[in-house]
Amino acid sequence: METAGVIEPVDGLILRVIVRKAETIRKDFGVMVPVPQDNERMNHAMIKAALLKRSSARNRDGQLDFGFEEVMGKDLETLETFWKDALEKTKANRTVFAQRRLRPEEVLPEWRRQLDLIGDEASIARFVQAACQRLDSPLEPSRQARRFILRNMPPALRERLDLEELDRERMIGFHYPPAPKAHFIHRTHPLVALLADHLLEGALQGTSNLAARCAVTETAEVSTVTTLFLLRLRHQLTASRRGVTKTLMAEETVPLALEGRSNARWIQDAHISRLLEVKPSGNLHPATVSAEIAKAIALLKTHRQTLEDLARQRADTLLQDHRRVREAARDHGSYSVTPSLPVDVIGVYVLLPNSF
Repeated sequence: METAGVIEPVDGLILRVIVRKAETIRKDFGVMVPVPQDNERMNHAMIKAALLKRSSARNRDGQLDFGFEEVMGKDLETLETFWKDALEKTKANRTVFAQRRLRPEEVLPEWRRQLDLIGDEASIARFVQAACQRLDSPLEPSRQARRFILRNMPPALRERLDLEELDRERMIGFHYPPAPKAHFIHRTHPLVALLADHLLEGALQGTSNLAARCAVTETAEVSTVTTLFLLRLRHQLTASRRGVTKTLMAEETVPLALEGRSNARWIQDAHISRLLEVKPSGNLHPATVSAEIAKAIALLKTHRQTLEDLARQRADTLLQDHRRVREAARDHGSYSVTPSLPVDVIGVYVLLPNSF
């Protein structure tokens, strides 16, 4: 019992047993298990312990010698049960989330492919800078970072930025670690998500020309007419494990390019990224833009089978990747991936050479 802020020897003995048990759990499982909030039962145990003879209040190997088990065992039964339940939960959680059998080298190709899909630091920096430029709020250069400003941002976007506490100017950086006092802007940062949502919504609804779903550009960086298609591929992933079947939806965007028109040639992925960054060299008459877009859409209709073949190929690639990761994790089951057809074309862009 406690008198004038002093812990009596028997009380200290009980506390030492509790601490010793908790320390054993921490060493074995790496977690701290709290004492259950059963004050009444614990108080009863303390009172009974205080009534025992102090002369025999000694412990050996963490156990009480003076009849503690017989006199107080039922009162502290809740404590023991609580600890056992906590241990079992810890073991179960570690079993569920353990990846000790997963070998990194077996899934590195899929990991690198995902990095290419979501974009690296340079891609994020390029997007944010271009988006802010189009929103009439260009990033202001600084010695080690960029200054993000809001004064010319559209009101609707500013309200959404306010909700994410991005309501004031700040220094931002795209490389980790960022410069002192600069905020690190990464792929999942709210600023990136809000800028992307705002531009995409405006393009899909036709309420903004900041991000166009179709465009014609004259550039010196191509030697023949080149048409880019931005595709949205959707796949149904079906997984059956232990008699339970689940269906998930997977989406991806894929750029595809066609060089020429009469003897068109499909361009490989390695060259498409370069085409996405070409610089315009002049202005075009609206009539020319409309005519070229119409030709591109007509060209697209003659190559529908190519788009569907691509969707099936990507579905097969997704299935192989999924199986490889599951096998590496020793997670056995049956899986299938089915493309959702027809393919969605969400963007058409024509590049014209200067001499066209």
